Amino acid sequence: ANGVTISNVSASSNTSNSTNSNPSNSSVGGSTSSNIEISGSGQGFYSKLEESGWLKHIKLILKASLMVAEKMHLEGASVLVHCSDGWDRTSQICCAAQILLDPYYRTIEGFAVLIEKDWCAFGHKFQDRIGHGEDYNHYADERSPVFLQFLDTVHQIVIQ
Repeated sequence: ANGVTISNVSASSNTSNSTNSNPSNSSVGGSTSSNIEISGSGQGFYSKLEESGWLKHIKLILKASLMVAEKMHLEGASVLVHCSDGWDRTSQICCAAQILLDPYYRTIEGFAVLIEKDWCAFGHKFQDRIGHGEDYNHYADERSPVFLQFLDTVHQIVIQ
C-alpha cells in the first residue's frame, strides 16, 4: 500500500525558500510603488506583509496540498494528513487538495459542502481561532487565522 504521512505540517514553519512573486513588483491601483503607507506607520504595506510571514504560510499550505494531490492523482497513493490538533492544518491541506483534485469543490455548492464537511463537522473552533465574541481576550492563546489562511489559499488557487 502506497502511503504518505504528512505529520505536524505547520504553516508557522520557517523556510529559507522564497517565492518567485515579488510583492513590490505587483501593481496596485495602477501604481508599482511599494511605499503604500498604513496608518502613517512609516512602513509600506508590502513591508508589513513580508514581516508577518503570511505569504510563507500560504506557500507552505499550497505546497503541502499540491504534494497530497500529486500523490493521490499521479501515483494513486493513499495519503494520511495529520496535524498535532487534527483540525487546523489538516483541514487547510485536505480541503485545498480536494479543490485541486475534484472540480465539484470548485463550484459554490461544492465549496459549501467542503466547508461543512471538513471544517464545521470536523469541529474547527472558529470563534476561538478568530477571537470574535463578547470577550476579546477569551482564549487569546488559541487565536490563529487558520480559516482566513485557507480562504487566501483558495484565492491563490483560483487566480493562478
